[in-house]
Amino acid sequence: MKKEFVRLVDQIFNPDELVVNYPRNIYNAVGDGDFVTQFAGKSGVVGRRTQRRAGCGRGGAGGTCASSEGPPTGVYTVQVKWNGEQPLVISRTRIKWRDVEVPVVHDEVIWDADNSSLQVDVFVPTQETEWLPDQVGVRERLNLVFETDTLISGSFQREGEGPLPVYVSKDGDVPETENNGTPYVVTWHVNDHAEGMCFENYDDALELYKEKWNGPWAARLYDSDGSVRQQYGIMDYYNWWALDSWRNANVSGDTDVPVVMSASSSSTDADDQEDSFMYEFVNSCVVFEAANKYGLSARGVRPNTQLYNTRGDDDQFRARQVGNRLFAFESLSTPGYYVGIDDDPADVWYPQEKCYRSVLVKYGDPRAHLRLIPARDGSDTLRSFESAARPGFLLNHCDGLMWFFDGPANDESTFSKDASWKLLNGFEHGRSAISSIPKTVNYEPTEMTNDDDADVVTLSLQDGQQLYVNPEGWAGVACEGDYTNTELARRAWTFTPIDDDEPTGIITLEDGRQLYANPAGYLGVAFEGCFTNTDPARRIWNLKSANDNDSFTAVLKDSRVMHVDSSGWALVGSEAAHARDQVNTLSKEASTWRLSRF
Repeated sequence: MKKEFVRLVDQIFNPDELVVNYPRNIYNAVGDGDFVTQFAGKSGVVGRRTQRRAGCGRGGAGGTCASSEGPPTGVYTVQVKWNGEQPLVISRTRIKWRDVEVPVVHDEVIWDADNSSLQVDVFVPTQETEWLPDQVGVRERLNLVFETDTLISGSFQREGEGPLPVYVSKDGDVPETENNGTPYVVTWHVNDHAEGMCFENYDDALELYKEKWNGPWAARLYDSDGSVRQQYGIMDYYNWWALDSWRNANVSGDTDVPVVMSASSSSTDADDQEDSFMYEFVNSCVVFEAANKYGLSARGVRPNTQLYNTRGDDDQFRARQVGNRLFAFESLSTPGYYVGIDDDPADVWYPQEKCYRSVLVKYGDPRAHLRLIPARDGSDTLRSFESAARPGFLLNHCDGLMWFFDGPANDESTFSKDASWKLLNGFEHGRSAISSIPKTVNYEPTEMTNDDDADVVTLSLQDGQQLYVNPEGWAGVACEGDYTNTELARRAWTFTPIDDDEPTGIITLEDGRQLYANPAGYLGVAFEGCFTNTDPARRIWNLKSANDNDSFTAVLKDSRVMHVDSSGWALVGSEAAHARDQVNTLSKEASTWRLSRF
């Protein structure tokens, strides 16, 4: 059974596949027939075929297979071996699988017109699997080949499991009402800033941004029903979700001719002041400190359980802007979960008519949206955070726990301090500051470990590409500023030795997440015990000097060597295994690293 499981896992992570099955993949159109796969690091064109995003054209009438257009529309029944039957609905604008809907034009939908094949990745929030016992919510993938309108073959694959065959039957056509919709507006995001504007067409949007912005920007063309017709540019999942939320909040679906509007065009001086207060913290690591010096901590807190106000934890959160003066704070102790407000009022003795616990909520939950407002205590250097889901309720601490109150539990003087906050730079507060641009120096790996306070360094290949992790936590290489290697916090490493006689230890980011290999050999970061970072043998590294003494290799206990494959993914492998792989050979250029101090 164990060997069979290993074989299935090997299939999941087969490096010969055109697209790596896991971690998640993000696709972005860069030209007719060209696709960039951007995930952990290296990005590149994966095929100069007529492979394209699903939905770049219109599906044929009644679901007819048209190789030059989008996937065939229809209502289908998918029978998965050992997993029963599930309905699948493909319309011109969206795909529905297991009650989860994604737009046909989406980062996780790929339509290969030449081969009439469709690939759909979805996150099913309620699904559990025995291979990931502590995780609720996993990703699933459907690969279908439409040989004819009714002859369909393919496979199904769940995160952590191997592929299974499927048997697909077409039950009928999609109702015409689901295929209607006129494209009429483009909404945009610029530099991950939650600002929106509506246009009658893409060209008008492009003209404005050529004049207004030098940096990257992204946009979506929506149908009148709010579904996505086309997408431009690159952003992470959270910002696409924020863009959709902005569109839904600001644009009526039955508008005949949209007006030009901007979420920030009517902002007041006070709004601008609030935005400038948060400017240095957006997409950065922060620590909360109340006016009376208490903190905000999610250490040891499970999702949907209450947060603490522990002093001295210096627990860290990543700040994201999701709207005008609206922010969300991701816990780095529990990645993927955000500071939010509980659904129901708490049953406690406090004199308020209602109060709510502050809990960790899932990625994308509007309960995580906090509005920045003037500090309750009147301080110019502090701010308060109001729940956007429960206006009037402020994030505050009381009796060792975190809450949302709409008034004092005791007196105004105490409450005003409990509900007024300072944000501290997570890399300066309670740890060594990172304040300069790294300069490359050559020194032996033991120099990384010869102080009680380990140096903060970057790890680079001989060609200068740096080891870093993408926002989802998976490792790859890219030059600084390329692809998603855009944040210092995701490429600054420290080494914690566990052996005095040789450089053996744990490599971590500044937030404490450890570099480890998952069971299939791919590298990512996670806190000890989280996800699959459960085996010390997959997170303890031995740094061995290379022959030139200016560089080193990183080796696990089982002798597998850290290296990158031809697509830029970071993984571990043995010489014997890679001798059989003519694509991803374990070369010196792909497995030898240099250190650069900060």
